[in-house]
Amino acid sequence: MIAQAKNIQDRILDIKYGRVKEGLKIDIPEIDEYLRYKQGNFNVLIGHANVGKTTVIMYLFTIWAIKHKLRFVVWSSENTSQSIVRKIIEFKMGKTINEASDGLINETIDWCDTYFKIIEVDD
Repeated sequence: MIAQAKNIQDRILDIKYGRVKEGLKIDIPEIDEYLRYKQGNFNVLIGHANVGKTTVIMYLFTIWAIKHKLRFVVWSSENTSQSIVRKIIEFKMGKTINEASDGLINETIDWCDTYFKIIEVDD
């Protein structure tokens, strides 16, 4: 069906006047302006190998887990489970694993296990 101008106008005015539920923010205005998390969606992130897809999405997932207590299931054909968890815990800790104590690493891995389930590549 062809979109009707009146329906589009009504939807735009709904957005303008706050009648549409916004996606979750991360409180970084430069990101929130363009990207929000909308519950109930299924998203696939694709692109060339080694361009930073996993790093970017794990950063965003970590922030949404911290700020909004969201939980995620992650499958990545290009990364091992430990490389994904490493990214998550380093973002959460705000430091590299080489800079963190074993206790902090263990605590953060436990947090990670609460909010993230990683599907093994081999599975």
